[in-house]
Amino acid sequence: MPTKAVTLASVPTPCARFALEVASHIQKHLHIPQGSHFLLACSGGVDSTACAFLFALVQKRLDATLSAITINHGLRPEAEEEVAGTKAFLERLAIPCRVRTIAVKDYALAHAIGLEEAARTLRYQCLAHERTLLQADYIVIAHHADDLAEDVLMRLTRGCGWPALGGMRDYDEERHILRPLLPWNKAKLTALVQSLKQEWFFDQSNNDLRYTRNRFRTTILPLFHRENPHFPQTITHLSTMASYDRAFWDAHLTTLLHSLPCSFSFQPSLVQIHFPAAIQGLLPAERLRILRLCLTILGCVQKQWQLDSKQATASHLFALDHLITQAKGTKTLPLPGGICARVAKDGLTLQARRPTSSQG
Repeated sequence: MPTKAVTLASVPTPCARFALEVASHIQKHLHIPQGSHFLLACSGGVDSTACAFLFALVQKRLDATLSAITINHGLRPEAEEEVAGTKAFLERLAIPCRVRTIAVKDYALAHAIGLEEAARTLRYQCLAHERTLLQADYIVIAHHADDLAEDVLMRLTRGCGWPALGGMRDYDEERHILRPLLPWNKAKLTALVQSLKQEWFFDQSNNDLRYTRNRFRTTILPLFHRENPHFPQTITHLSTMASYDRAFWDAHLTTLLHSLPCSFSFQPSLVQIHFPAAIQGLLPAERLRILRLCLTILGCVQKQWQLDSKQATASHLFALDHLITQAKGTKTLPLPGGICARVAKDGLTLQARRPTSSQG
C-alpha cells in the first residue's frame, strides 16, 4: 500500500498510461485550467478510490491542489469504520481529507421523502458547502460510463426530453461539479485499483432493490449489456451529442428571446411572462423549449414562495403548444403547481400567483 504520494514512475505502465489519458481529457475536452483546486468526493468504494489514485498520479501534470471529503450518511453501523479507512487511504496519497456526517433519516422524515432522495440532496449540499469553505474550483465525482448508462435509462423511464436525455453532464458549471471519468467503464477503474493492490469498501446497500438506481444497475442494465456489450460506450457518444445540442439550444434560445418582444412582470404575489402572437410562427422545437424554460422560471418562483412546485410533463407542454397554435378566441389552461396559461389574440401569457394565505 502506498506510504507517500504516488507518481507516474512508481506505478505499472498501464496505470500511468490511463492516468495520462484522464489528464488529457481534463485539459483538452473539459478545458479545465492549470493550477485548479479539486475537491474529491470519496466514499471508499472502488470508483472513488480509482479517482483518487488517478488525480494523485497527475497532480503535478495538472499543477493541481487536491482536497477530499468523505461523508458518513449515518445509515449503516460500518459507516464509521469506512470513513476512517477512506480518510487514512487518502492521507497516504498525501490528499488531505475531511469527514462529514449528514442526518439522512431525520431529513427524509422531516421532508416526507425516501432515504435515497434525502441522501442525494444532503450529500450534494454538503459537497457544495465544503467546496465553498475550501475555496476549491471543482467538486470531482467518480461517475463512470456505467453510471451514465444507468442515468440515461432512468431519465428515459421518467420521460425526460432531449438533450437532457443524454444523461448527467461531465461538467456542471452551475454547481462546479466535474465528472472526468465518464468516458471509462467500471471495469477499467476496478482493474486500476486491483493492479495497485489497494483494497476498497463495498456498501452492501448497493444490493438493496428497494432503491431505484440499484434496480436499474442489477436488473435492467444487464439486459442492455446482453444485447450490446458496448452499451455504455454507445451511451457516452449519445451524451457527447447531447452536450453539443445543449450548447446550441442555449445560444439559440437566447437569440430567440431577444428577437421576441416578450415581457416579464415580477410582483410580490404575481409573476407573469407574456409572449406576442408571433410565438405561433416559431418551429415546434423552438416553442416547446421556450415554454419549458418559462415554466422552469415560474417553478423557481414558487419554490421561493415555499409552495409545492410540480414539474410540467411532456403532455402539459404538448397541450399548451396545441393551444397556442390551434385555439380560437381566448382560452386558458391550468398547469401543475398553480401556473395558468392564457392564449388570446395578443399572444400567450403564463402566470404564477401566490395565494393570499401564503404571503408573509
